Amino acid sequence: MTTQFGLGPLGFKIQRQSDVIAAISVDLQNALGSNISLGADTVWGKVIGVVSEREAYLWELLETIWNSQFPSGAEGLAVDNLLAANNLARLGTRSSVTDPTPALGADGTTLYGLVLGGTVGTLIQKGAIISTASLPVRSFTLDADVTIAKAVNAVQTLVLSATPSQGSFTLTLTSSNNALVSRPLPYRSYANRSQVVFASTPTGGTYQLMVGPFVTAPLAYNASAAQVQAAVVPLTAQFAGLVVDQPLGTVLRFNWAAGTFNPVIEPNGINLGFAQLPSVGSVTLGLGSTNATVAAPVTAASLQAAIVAAGYPLARVAPNAANTFAISFRVASPPGVSVVANSTQQSISIASLNQTGVAMSAIDSVQSVINNLYDPGIAARPFTDAIVTDAGNGYSVAFGGGTPRTGEPSSAAKPIALIIVSQSTLQTGSSIVNLSVAPIAAGSAAQAVGSATATIPGDIQVAAGKLTVIGTPVTGWSSVTNQLDVIPGAAVESDNMALIRRGETLSSAANGPLPSIIAKVSLLDGVVNVVGFVNSSDAALQTLSFASVPTSGSFNLLFGNGGTASIGGNGLSAGTVQAALNAIPGYQSANVTGTVAYGLSIDFQGAFGGQAQPLVQVTNNTTAVAIAAAFGRPARAIEMVVQGGNTQSIANAIYNASPAASVFYGTPAAITTGSAAQGSATLTVAQAGGIAAGQIVSGLGMQAGARVAVVSGTQVTLSATAIGSYATATYTFTTASTVTDAYGNVSLVSFSRPTPLLVYVTVALVTDQYRTPGLPSSGVNPLSKFAPQSMAQIQQDICDIGNASPIGGLIIGAGTGGLIGAFNEVPGILGYSLMFGTAPNPSANQNVQLLPTQVASFQQSLVSVSYT
Repeated sequence: MTTQFGLGPLGFKIQRQSDVIAAISVDLQNALGSNISLGADTVWGKVIGVVSEREAYLWELLETIWNSQFPSGAEGLAVDNLLAANNLARLGTRSSVTDPTPALGADGTTLYGLVLGGTVGTLIQKGAIISTASLPVRSFTLDADVTIAKAVNAVQTLVLSATPSQGSFTLTLTSSNNALVSRPLPYRSYANRSQVVFASTPTGGTYQLMVGPFVTAPLAYNASAAQVQAAVVPLTAQFAGLVVDQPLGTVLRFNWAAGTFNPVIEPNGINLGFAQLPSVGSVTLGLGSTNATVAAPVTAASLQAAIVAAGYPLARVAPNAANTFAISFRVASPPGVSVVANSTQQSISIASLNQTGVAMSAIDSVQSVINNLYDPGIAARPFTDAIVTDAGNGYSVAFGGGTPRTGEPSSAAKPIALIIVSQSTLQTGSSIVNLSVAPIAAGSAAQAVGSATATIPGDIQVAAGKLTVIGTPVTGWSSVTNQLDVIPGAAVESDNMALIRRGETLSSAANGPLPSIIAKVSLLDGVVNVVGFVNSSDAALQTLSFASVPTSGSFNLLFGNGGTASIGGNGLSAGTVQAALNAIPGYQSANVTGTVAYGLSIDFQGAFGGQAQPLVQVTNNTTAVAIAAAFGRPARAIEMVVQGGNTQSIANAIYNASPAASVFYGTPAAITTGSAAQGSATLTVAQAGGIAAGQIVSGLGMQAGARVAVVSGTQVTLSATAIGSYATATYTFTTASTVTDAYGNVSLVSFSRPTPLLVYVTVALVTDQYRTPGLPSSGVNPLSKFAPQSMAQIQQDICDIGNASPIGGLIIGAGTGGLIGAFNEVPGILGYSLMFGTAPNPSANQNVQLLPTQVASFQQSLVSVSYT
């Protein structure tokens, strides 16, 4: 069978040099006779060798030209030609930019891509230069004019789901140095009113109260509220305005003046008395399991210092009567006090400040606990100027709302980490009472939030906190920083990436299918990650989320057409919830899927299929686990989850790629109650957490497409005035934009933003840096291949690998695409320990599975790399 070379039905068939030699040899033999000598060493053989080599090279060029018409073989200009055939072009270089999307920090504060600080009202013009301090210097220019806005104090609310009748709660606040945990507060704690409680009505004796660092004169067992007030107010000018009342015969209530510091009241202090104040020797006091030694001359300050050094950092000592000192340990269980050694030549007495014979206790105000939190790392109380007030069913905490105590730092005009409810046993009857924390205003110094672009295009990496140098001096501009890693640019698009993008573009040509919508959105400038979901059923979905997997107790679900029987917490599953739901008339075909750990989805089918359902209510919850119900994707709805990109461009792409009459769903960024006034563009909300400029707001009185312009505390300024007045209504804020089609029809296109999940990484490398690996004391190895300066690059590479994880993806340590790829080929590394997780100081290396709408957030500040 004759071989067909060249272009044929099966494509292009190349002639190799051996094929050319064979063909020329046949032609010569046909022309000159079969007896002609064609050996390699003959004249004809050498001619054939020269000619065949050149002809074979031409065949190879023809094959290259043929292959260049296909993506698998195209290179360079051929790739450009392929792109041009599809009305595309190779992407040029892109500059690195500061991150335009705010992110939630590990402590609950909001981080921005670029923050400029200085004097209020200062204008910093577009083009101003900022740069890094370390080499190599990376320079950026400001993208637009910005003006320094006034400082804002942080405000947070503590919200109770119901009025508790029992239990306690503990709050954790974070100072600049570390986390500070308060002592437990009982359910009946007031916002800014302290209480002193007698176990029963005393019938004799006296008592003294330690109020902050002061101690009152002895008070008679039956002292009236006015007499107690008269004893406390003169202690310091800061107690002016205090009003003491007595709501019950055994309860004294201290109503501190609004906006003033709340001291801690200690009714169970110790009185330490000397016959005479000693001038020689020392005394050692036994304090439970520790001792405190103080040398003469004994003063309140020296005695307090000794007790603090013995392990009671909150202890206070105040001069009392002649030659005596009042001591308050300020702990839940004060230690017993005894004299272990005494060389002062003076007798010592120890007695309680409470001589009534009736036990006394104090119930701190929430503010007094916050005001008196002590940070030993900075030897200060960082929140003495925080003000707590009642806020409906809960408390409002205004940081910097008061005046800080002398010598203490201020909490005003700075970001404050979100308060953590570190323990709660609050209940009303047998039902759990949830205590949640919501940010109302994010604290900040006088600053402006802006964006900047690198002056040199390409992949320029700048970690968070490194853009700190002001290159264009402006009066009133004093600081700049990037709180988030810079989004790196890119060099000219490679052949491979250009061909991949061409394939995505062609696959997105058709409208309708979810892969097509995803492909079109992924092509938008700035979009780095996108996934999509479709509720193809005719029913609106709802979700149940659990704070953790319950192991006991029970709960009920209340629907519009009835309620379920009690559902047990132990062994809870989608099946048990579905069985309880199916027992309600009309819900026999309802379907429940998912897991308790990641949430359950309720699909209303059957008699109520496709009908709008009121949100399910969780009642009689005794599982000790918070359970939250929320609306899910509506019937026949599309939900796109998009990371990065411009809101309007994304909305346009989703709309243009979707079938007609599509329902576009986005997970609400915030749902809160509020009030609107007709003709006003200001909406007053109960909670502003999650609300941001650019979001669409819907609810009673809102015009279609009304957008958030500015958020200031609980005041939300909108792009359109209200068309009705409502004292109380529910308002939903979503990431959305309006799209107008060619016929003038206006549609609201909502979509979701992924929820960032902070990931912490700790890497300990064993290298050849030292003569004995892992032992610095052995001396530096002169033949070491490990370069310590590679540490920063390893840190950055870990972030790059982690942040490349898709939405809902899997974060792995080892293997293809694992974090180990940041250092497994670095010369000189002999061994390693890799720990990662979603909490600080990770101690495991288990893979982290992201939820379907979560995206990994790796930040250099959360990645620790060390070596030995």
